[in-house]
Amino acid sequence: MKPMTKITLAALLAVLLAALLGGCANTELAAGFDRAQVTDQAKQVVALLSERDYEAVSALVREDLRAQLSATMLQSNLDEPIQAKGAFTEYGNITVIGQSQDGVDYAVAIVLAQYENGSATYTLSFDTGMALVGLYMK
Repeated sequence: MKPMTKITLAALLAVLLAALLGGCANTELAAGFDRAQVTDQAKQVVALLSERDYEAVSALVREDLRAQLSATMLQSNLDEPIQAKGAFTEYGNITVIGQSQDGVDYAVAIVLAQYENGSATYTLSFDTGMALVGLYMK
């Protein structure tokens, strides 16, 4: 993967995450969300990423954000680090919190995933329709 592409994706994801979460103090999950449903959706995203099924992940992204989180963009920026982690082994801690930005509620799931060669922490943001609106892997 090209270093400039990594920087571009990292900057894009940081801007999206900051726009969604910036200035948010309340971490209670809004009434429009079900904690179990958010957890299940987050696990589905992590499973698809672990399988490197970027088309399926992109299909879960809210339509107006698909150009920024297209299957091609996801693959070019996440394939190498996910592949280096090895096979997925189990989920670790999963934290679900609520965030609000400009009166719009979001659910944020922070998922620790264990792999053969280490772990990864995914921060996944969902809108009230459970569409993926933010994705960050550390």
